Amino acid sequence: MGTGAVELRESEDGEVILRTTPAAIADLLCAIKAGELDHHA
Repeated sequence: MGTGAVELRESEDGEVILRTTPAAIADLLCAIKAGELDHHA
């Protein structure tokens, strides 16, 4: 890889891979911790 990207693999289908940046993952985690996505549950 070598691009600084983050890869998340689907546990039930190893062919499905989400590629993103560390900053995007950090933003997502902050939003989750702040409860900003609770209405999607």
